[in-house]
Amino acid sequence: MTIAEKLASLRPFATDAQIVADCGREFVLLPGLKVRVNGHVRVMDGLLCPSEVHGYMTRLFLSQQIEGKGQNWKPYVIAGRTWYAPSWQNVDASLPLPQMLLAHLDAFV
Repeated sequence: MTIAEKLASLRPFATDAQIVADCGREFVLLPGLKVRVNGHVRVMDGLLCPSEVHGYMTRLFLSQQIEGKGQNWKPYVIAGRTWYAPSWQNVDASLPLPQMLLAHLDAFV
C-alpha cells in the first residue's frame, strides 16, 4: 500500500491527514481529530507514530491532555509543537493505520 493510500484510509478520522517528519521518524498528523470522551466528542489535533517510540510499539499524541482519561500524561515537543500522550501500551505496529488509531483512542472511552 502506498503512503497516499495509507493516508486516504485515515480520511474518515481527519480529512487533512499528512506525514510529518521529526528526529528521523515519520508521524501522521491528524488535524481536527474527533476523540470521544465520556459520550461527548472533542475535536483536537492528533499525531500518530506508527513505529516504536519512547519504548512504545506505537503512540498517539494529542494537542490537549484529556483530564481523567489515560494515565501518566507527559508533554513532548515534536515537529516544533507540544503534544501530550498518556501511558498506553501494546498497540501493534503491524495494524493498518485506521485500526491502530482506533486502538489508541480506546484509552479515552
